[in-house]
Amino acid sequence: MDPKGFAYATAAYAMWGVLPLYWRLLHAVPPLTVLANRVVWTALASTLVLVHRGAFGEVIAILRDRRRALMAVAGTLLIATNWFCFIWGIHAGRTIECSLGYFLSPLVNVVLGLGVLRERITRLQLAAVALAAVGVAWLAAAHGQVPWLGLALALSFGFYGLMRKLAKVPSLPGLAFETLALAPLALASATDVPVDARTPLIFALLAGAGVATALPLLWFNEAAQRMPLTVLGVLQYLAPTGQFLVGTLVFHEAFTREKLVAFAFIWVGLALYTTDAFRAWRPRAKP
Repeated sequence: MDPKGFAYATAAYAMWGVLPLYWRLLHAVPPLTVLANRVVWTALASTLVLVHRGAFGEVIAILRDRRRALMAVAGTLLIATNWFCFIWGIHAGRTIECSLGYFLSPLVNVVLGLGVLRERITRLQLAAVALAAVGVAWLAAAHGQVPWLGLALALSFGFYGLMRKLAKVPSLPGLAFETLALAPLALASATDVPVDARTPLIFALLAGAGVATALPLLWFNEAAQRMPLTVLGVLQYLAPTGQFLVGTLVFHEAFTREKLVAFAFIWVGLALYTTDAFRAWRPRAKP
């Protein structure tokens, strides 16, 4: 295994895992304003990187292809929804439920692969999805309501990945396209910072949202070029695990017995999913 690839992947997922700490520092700013600043500053950061690399033409190429552009626009709406739900969830003290959404994401991808892309599903994958469904149903029954925030994050991120796959849009040019498309609308809300929150620290954190978004993506891209996707698929659990630990140990959110049971079903399902992924990868890894 490439040590640099492993380091890049670990850094990317670890940063995504502790990102709730960053958004919590902006608790005095409305979530919509935080989202608007994230869009604007990410558009600037990703554009500067592409221009530096001489690769901004990849964004223009998306615009020139009507089908790819429409898919990318759909992806833009989905990632904006995902980002807003995540930021709102952190501000609302529901970090654990946010982590639930990203634990569910790989299993949502399995369902989308089966239902939309007509991919074959193995017995282990089917069992994994079934266990996750039981976990969500248990949580809904125990609390008297569906964990809509976790499901919204999982579904928006899953469909976002599907749009990216169908459009065949590279990560960084795609991010630049998405945020540039949203930037004119976002600018209208980016300055709606409450008077009592207008401090140098808050403005620095809002501007830093672009780096906090683009940097782990750049690390992930480096890792993806150096490592098998199966290994990356296992490491992806570092992000929701980090979010879960931040929610329980740092934010001291309640982790009830009902939540433990639901998470247990989902974690067992993910273990089956990971086992199946390794079994599928092993034969191809042999010379």
